[in-house]
Amino acid sequence: MKIVAFLFVFIFLLSFSSALQIGVSPAHLTLSSEINKKVCSKVVVDSDRQITINIEDKWGKIKSKNINEYNFSAKDVGVEIFLPEPFSIDKTKEIEICFLTKKSGKYYGLISFNSGGGFVGVGQWIEINVRNNFLPKSLTMTGATIGVKKQSIKYFLIGLTFFLELGLLYLLLKLKNKSRTKLV
Repeated sequence: MKIVAFLFVFIFLLSFSSALQIGVSPAHLTLSSEINKKVCSKVVVDSDRQITINIEDKWGKIKSKNINEYNFSAKDVGVEIFLPEPFSIDKTKEIEICFLTKKSGKYYGLISFNSGGGFVGVGQWIEINVRNNFLPKSLTMTGATIGVKKQSIKYFLIGLTFFLELGLLYLLLKLKNKSRTKLV
């Protein structure tokens, strides 16, 4: 009888304990920006109860789904990140996360959202593509054409030379015919 009573009390008390749940949406942020231009994104954090959320960021040199590859700070990779201070959440909260870089390139990061005690956490992958904000006002051609292989340029120049020679031959024939008509 004592065993049955013990099991009943154990099962009854077990129902009071439950796991903490934290979620973040979207799970993957892909952003595009320009040099020295701040880019921001809204992120929704949710939980099944009221807790405090701490946010941390880690950065990697390559794109990877291995968390151990992300062992640099934002400063190490040249990213300035604007994260909210630890905040309290009751069910759902929308926050804004912003990034600023001084160099073009691709940046790969991981943002972790952890409960105040650090027992539960969830991560968000970050990919930022930063392009140079210099765009020429007019198109110019230098020594090579973009997207054309060197072999193609060789054939282009041979063709151009051929058509220029044909044009020159046509003009010479026309000049010769003109001088012939003057003689007659």
